Amino acid sequence: MWILFAIGSAVIIGFYEVLKKHALHMNAVLPVLYLSTLTGSSVFIFTNIIYHPEIHFSLSYADHLLIALKALLVTAVWISGFLGLKHLPISIASPVSAVSPVFTLCGAIFILGERLTILQLTGCIIVIGAVYFFSNTARKEGVSIFKSPWILALVISSLLSAVSSLYDKYLIPKIGALPVQFWFEFYLPVIMTPVTFLLWYPYRKKDPFVWRWSVMFIGLFLIIADYLYFHAVAQAGALIAVIDALRKSSIVIAFLAGGILFGEINIRQKGIAISGILAGVILIIISK
Repeated sequence: MWILFAIGSAVIIGFYEVLKKHALHMNAVLPVLYLSTLTGSSVFIFTNIIYHPEIHFSLSYADHLLIALKALLVTAVWISGFLGLKHLPISIASPVSAVSPVFTLCGAIFILGERLTILQLTGCIIVIGAVYFFSNTARKEGVSIFKSPWILALVISSLLSAVSSLYDKYLIPKIGALPVQFWFEFYLPVIMTPVTFLLWYPYRKKDPFVWRWSVMFIGLFLIIADYLYFHAVAQAGALIAVIDALRKSSIVIAFLAGGILFGEINIRQKGIAISGILAGVILIIISK
């Protein structure tokens, strides 16, 4: 079941990435992130208060601190990821973000004590080689993958995302999937409110915000994807490295949207690189 949950989460995340690109086009990053988070969190919290009120209010102060730390970490992941996605074509941004399973795998080996198999090692090498090939394609569009600050923002987002995934493997089995998501959705707007008003509101005239319907749907798609993801991690025997790799297969949807909806260029060359990334991810999956 945890594999099915992870695949379902990947599909939803693919559409979530497309909605993000639509919402961020010529738009301010922080209010898009804040309002989409507020929408999704509000729906999830009120729904769970109605249907599951008994399981959310028995946590210790230490548990709340751990979940708040998770929300802070994810906020940093989203801000850096949204900045990169705003300034780059989705067919470039999504594959760069997709290398986080490699970081997660390394963390699983060195932190959680997992051992690297031949297939895992081969998969990592293929992913890294595909990213290098992808950097040459990106350079044709004037994006230097090693010099662009927006690529750097995506790499930071991927690293922090891997840290978050490893943290989930500790947090969710300890507390439970539903209580973690409930309070995670509560603390996200709490953290995002001062961040948005301190870092964006004073500069709103230089970086204006435009409301789009996709802003609301970003939050709704995300809570569904997170619900499936949290329940995947909570399953007995679930492997966080495999779950993270499966979720990143969402780049296929984002890649197709880049060519069909946004009219981006060099799709064939990017397709070759994405095929390499997916091949590496598949090897990582079947290694278990």
